[in-house]
Amino acid sequence: MLKEIKTQKDKVKALLRDYPETRSCDKLLWLGFMRLYGGFADLSELDYRRVRKIILEAAPFESIRRCRQKLQEHNPELSATDIVKEFRGKEQKDMSDYFGGK
Repeated sequence: MLKEIKTQKDKVKALLRDYPETRSCDKLLWLGFMRLYGGFADLSELDYRRVRKIILEAAPFESIRRCRQKLQEHNPELSATDIVKEFRGKEQKDMSDYFGGK
């Protein structure tokens, strides 16, 4: 049933509904998403447990992203390429439009 869900939003909603432990941990949510819909579906149970351990012990993705963002904001020499900046701008606009922003 879960694999029949089409949109990313509906997939995340199903995970949150069906796996309560994912409601309090973005890493578990991401792992569940990858296990059901991403490249982790083909991993053996042993390999999945190894990946899970690494991910759960790693620094949070969002913290690293925020660090990168702040560093690039204050250190232009560390900026992304123009292509990436253009893509991020488009993504930001799309998200703003989707959530009813400016």
